[in-house]
Amino acid sequence: MSSKLRDLIKTVRSCKTAAEERSQIAKESALIRTAMKEEDL
Repeated sequence: MSSKLRDLIKTVRSCKTAAEERSQIAKESALIRTAMKEEDL
């Protein structure tokens, strides 16, 4: 999972605006929430 974290960090750092950063974080957060829900089932 650390390589995925590194990819996320690179993606966020490459964003040109704060809005773009927030969008990327929101997408990743949604993926994390989905993964956690699937584990609970």
